[in-house]
Amino acid sequence: FAWFIMVVVAAFFVSCQPDDINSSTFKGDFNVKISSITRSTVTLSVAPREPEATYICHIYEKGYVDEFIKDEYVIDSVLSDLEGEGFDEGKTKEEYLALVVERGAKDNIRFSGLDMNTEYYALIFGVDGANGYAASTELVKVPFKTLVVEKSNLSFDVECSVIDNSV
Repeated sequence: FAWFIMVVVAAFFVSCQPDDINSSTFKGDFNVKISSITRSTVTLSVAPREPEATYICHIYEKGYVDEFIKDEYVIDSVLSDLEGEGFDEGKTKEEYLALVVERGAKDNIRFSGLDMNTEYYALIFGVDGANGYAASTELVKVPFKTLVVEKSNLSFDVECSVIDNSV
């Protein structure tokens, strides 16, 4: 019986998606489509106007991004954070960015470990690898909010019985 309850609960969480999911947003140089949002993940697709364009796609909390006066400062912060991640792995900025930069259209880019019921931006901007991975397009910010776990009125009756009490 417990497996049935788990299936019902799982189906409930999978079927809860915002109404604007699957809507495609063409902003600046990128077509961005969020295809799935859960309480801790987001899945999206990105298609640059130029088929072989290189870009960075990252997720940041909306409140953090909104503190910046200019989008170029947001880009600087993202690049600085990525440079720090590379340093932690013993790589130079260029070596690390070469691993995380996307090229061309990508489907099912999944980010996990997000906090539930939190507003985020998917941040996308083009970079030029030949120029030290400097930003080459304007910043695209696509807002979304992770889901909250709704309380329900489910109740369970659990019965236990000792079959053999011998040691």
